[in-house]
Amino acid sequence: MSDSIPETHGTKQPTWPVGPVALRLALFLILAGLVAGLYLWQASEIASIGQRIQALRERQMALERENAELLDQIAAEGSLPRLQERAAKAGFVPATQVEYLPVTVIPPDTTPMLRNLWAANK
Repeated sequence: MSDSIPETHGTKQPTWPVGPVALRLALFLILAGLVAGLYLWQASEIASIGQRIQALRERQMALERENAELLDQIAAEGSLPRLQERAAKAGFVPATQVEYLPVTVIPPDTTPMLRNLWAANK
């Protein structure tokens, strides 16, 4: 009876042998591929974020340089000799006689009140 076909009890035999070892190996390879893909995706995201951060830092440095240049320009335009030169071109002359007006009543300081109004509207 060794020449007889083994009983399958109604189940179909696979055409290729799938044993528990082969199934585990296939699942392990799939899992390893997913982990490797995730690692590569994360590495590429980290690299692209690093490049964006570097570009933003370079832009920040350029803006800081531009701000410093503008502050230098403002300081040069607001210097006393430059203001005197512009005033002379506009027809102003230095005062020869100065009159002081007496202040009898000091107006109340409304700055805190205005500051509170501004903060409330903000």
